[in-house]
Amino acid sequence: MNKPVHVIVAAATFALLVASCGGGKALVNPVVAEVEDWQKLAAAGRYDAIAADNITSACASDPAREGCGRLAALHGEANLRVALAGRAPGAVCPAGGSDAAALTGRLDTAAADLGRARASADPRLDTAARSTLAALRAHALYCLAETAASFDAADRNARAAETEAATAPAPDNALWQGRAALLLAGTGHGDDATRCAATRRAEAAARAGQAAPGAYADQFARLVVDARTQRRLIAACGS
Repeated sequence: MNKPVHVIVAAATFALLVASCGGGKALVNPVVAEVEDWQKLAAAGRYDAIAADNITSACASDPAREGCGRLAALHGEANLRVALAGRAPGAVCPAGGSDAAALTGRLDTAAADLGRARASADPRLDTAARSTLAALRAHALYCLAETAASFDAADRNARAAETEAATAPAPDNALWQGRAALLLAGTGHGDDATRCAATRRAEAAARAGQAAPGAYADQFARLVVDARTQRRLIAACGS
């Protein structure tokens, strides 16, 4: 794996992308009321409070109800942010350590909620918002892969991250596709041909990121180097 470097969560405050309905409606719709409460908490940086709360039971019985998609989005992002708050300086993902189970739980919740939000019919989640959700979910899935206790779990989550990243906005799409592919190029993730193909996907994603204007220039440069280095360690994979 390449040396981890700092990655900023894709959406500075997801609440800014999903403005809620007017105040009067909150009186008759508990879902919209909770959306409004969580948007205020997100604006104040209180992601811990959102993560500690539960999505209203009204969404369990009627997931298509107005606001349920936004609640899932806000709850998912909050859990991801709380999980990432424990990162070491410069790290992409937090280390599990003695809190590995709790960390995995937060990342699992984040990935599940963000996936539900993306799949929801909430009309206030437009194309741009859903694309941002894909970047957030790709980050959560990648961290689940990086911190996984087994090769099977790492492989499953890395592949899911690579797939999810395809619908994220540039340059996040290239970043998470490249990182996930590089993880899949490591020992234990299939035969030499499979791992070799993963190194080529990692480099291709990094090159695509370099070709498009945007952030992560240093990370893309490092991904190219790491993909080529990994390729030389795999038999018959070329340079």
